[in-house]
Amino acid sequence: MTIEFKGSDSRQSFEIFNHSGCLQERILSNGVTKLTIDVADVIPGIYFLNVNTKQGSLVWKFVKI
Repeated sequence: MTIEFKGSDSRQSFEIFNHSGCLQERILSNGVTKLTIDVADVIPGIYFLNVNTKQGSLVWKFVKI
């Protein structure tokens, strides 16, 4: 899964939660505009990607088939 940002924040955190709300992975990065997250080992199911920056937070739902 690849995430691309327009503009740049000095620091972002990415968290992947399963459908039960359990944290599966946390990634911290500094000022990247493109990030690839390997989800090959993630079991199929519904997940939520939480992206936190100094400008705010976004949550995306994704399904691993």
